[in-house]
This record gives sequence, C-alpha cells and structure tokens, in this order.
Amino acid sequence: MILSFDFKLVEFQDLKASSLKVHLAFGVSDLNFKFTVIGESPDRFPSLLSKESRKRKDDLWKNDCFEIFWDFGGEDYFELNLSPTGHWQVYSFLSERKGRAEFDVQPPILSSARGLQEYSLTGRLQLNNRKSALAYRSHPCVILNDQANGIRYYASSHPQSAPNFHDKSHWKIL
Repeated sequence: MILSFDFKLVEFQDLKASSLKVHLAFGVSDLNFKFTVIGESPDRFPSLLSKESRKRKDDLWKNDCFEIFWDFGGEDYFELNLSPTGHWQVYSFLSERKGRAEFDVQPPILSSARGLQEYSLTGRLQLNNRKSALAYRSHPCVILNDQANGIRYYASSHPQSAPNFHDKSHWKIL
C-alpha cells in the first residue's frame, strides 16, 4: 500500500517569488520524496557529494535544508533533514521539540536534477519495516538561506507569529 501526496509550499513572509512543490509517497516500509524549487537559479544549489562523502550531520537547517516531518497520530514524531550536498539526519521526538534522538536508519538514496530555473532533490528513505504507510500527519518544509535574501522558510502552512515546523496544528492529516 502506498499513500501519495502533493504539497505546495509557501514562504513564511512571502518575500520572494520562488515556488516549491513536494511529492511524498509513504510505502509499507519507506518514504519516497521529491522536492522541486522553481524560480531560483539551480546553480545556487551545490552538487550532490559522492555517496561515500555524504554524512549524517546535525544543524543542516542553518543552510539550505529540505525537511519532512511525520507522525503516527500520537505526540511522538520524526524529522528528516536533507542538504543539497547529500548530508542528512533523521530525528525522533517524544513531543514537540522534546526528547530528540537520532533515529536509526540507513542513509537516504538521493539524486538531484537541474533545469533552466528549477532544481529538484529526489530520494527514498528506508524505514526498516516501521510501517510508514500508517503515517497520520506529515509536514514537508524547506529552508533557503543565501546572502541576497537571508533565511526563507517554506511550508504548506505557517503559524502567524513565527515559522515553527514542529507545530502539528499546521501539519496535513494524510
């Protein structure tokens, strides 16, 4: 069984005309995804490193970062972080921003593509039979950080006061 969803992401303060789309597909034991950024020069994104050079790293959100949050209906949830270089991290949380721990998974399989004014990052995260198809809510997000525009936060929905990707009231029920 595969659950497949498309998301259109909007910028927190809508300062830039970039468009972001995300396609997610939750399989029985994996998560497939495609992030597409339209309206940015694809050259602003670094190339993927070789598989051997990609590392599990913290603080990826301080630069360009593609993120997916998901849960199974309870307080606990998961967060996948991806750098355009291929560095990655997966966390589990007990509740909103509490009890963070590295989630034991293999590195995601990634590829990237560039068009005239388009960049995409596609991949699959094997969840080791953790029944990802039973995901209840999800929230894909993107952080773009460059000198010209500063930090920009994209999600399908935002709180009014400040970006907070961990706020489940803005996650989509699947």
